[in-house]
Amino acid sequence: MCVTTVPAPLPFDGGNVNRILVIDSANLFVQYVELVVDRYGYSTMGVGSGIEAVKMLEKESFDLVIAQDSLPDMSWPDFIRSFKAGAVNIDTPFVLLSPDPDSFDESLCQGITLAKVDTRPFLMKDLLEIIQRHLPYQNRRRGIRASLPMKALIREGDQSLPCQILNLSEGGVFVMRKEPHPIGAPIELLIPLQDSKEPFKVQGKVVYVVETARGKHPRGMGIQFGELKEKIREKLRLYLDNHVSTMLGR
Repeated sequence: MCVTTVPAPLPFDGGNVNRILVIDSANLFVQYVELVVDRYGYSTMGVGSGIEAVKMLEKESFDLVIAQDSLPDMSWPDFIRSFKAGAVNIDTPFVLLSPDPDSFDESLCQGITLAKVDTRPFLMKDLLEIIQRHLPYQNRRRGIRASLPMKALIREGDQSLPCQILNLSEGGVFVMRKEPHPIGAPIELLIPLQDSKEPFKVQGKVVYVVETARGKHPRGMGIQFGELKEKIREKLRLYLDNHVSTMLGR
């Protein structure tokens, strides 16, 4: 088994943005990694093959390379030979995500860190934990935002009126509305989450308004959630994690 022991997560040093190269022939995993790491201040670039990865590493500098347990065009031993033969910084850490790292011969993956991932699709928390073992990270993160059309209820006086949500994040939602509430208006929403007996009840306020529909952007209002209980926030985070993983087919 060739699993490299890595240190605990490093604190963000406030310096340059860390760059991650992702190898993925279908580009879906690239999207997934980008969605996970963007909110922590990392920069992501994707390539579709081992050959492209070697060429990219010869031209540009990256702080981490991530791939799943197979390359579309070559074996890992061939990749390592190509990598070491090129003008590449061999100190760049490589992380190979595999559900079965014991199946790899240590002699065939020198220089590769094998990270065991038991869940398929990969969950955001698992991937982020692996990345943070190698790279400094930004403690102040942005919320996950996913395109997630769904019906919800908005409280207006004593009434609960149906409304349409277009996207959902840990910090708020966008609600389609022909006559949006003014900026600063308090809002109470009841959002049904799949596999949940009770709707997600949240108070918030309107932070921006789209008065005129333009292209794919309808009229409506952006709502920022107020302070959420940690139990509710964790439930919402897990829901978004699972949704995005399924959406990207991983």
